[in-house]
Amino acid sequence: FKLILIMASLTDDKEEIEKGIDDEKNRTRVIALAVREAMAVAFRVNQADWDAACRNILQNHLLTVEEKTTIIALLKQRESN
Repeated sequence: FKLILIMASLTDDKEEIEKGIDDEKNRTRVIALAVREAMAVAFRVNQADWDAACRNILQNHLLTVEEKTTIIALLKQRESN
């Protein structure tokens, strides 16, 4: 009986780890898509396009505040170069 419980616990741990990996992959995809969208807008010429790119990032509910801040900082850095 103990062996069954240990095996069940290991299976649960493995499933948790796999779920975490899948969550991390999904998170990476969400961030990559947001960056790609912002870059597509931001690399146009005028200031309104830069503002639109930042607005798109800020309105993206799938990103955390830290992710939004980082992406916008990168866009602003690119803008000043």
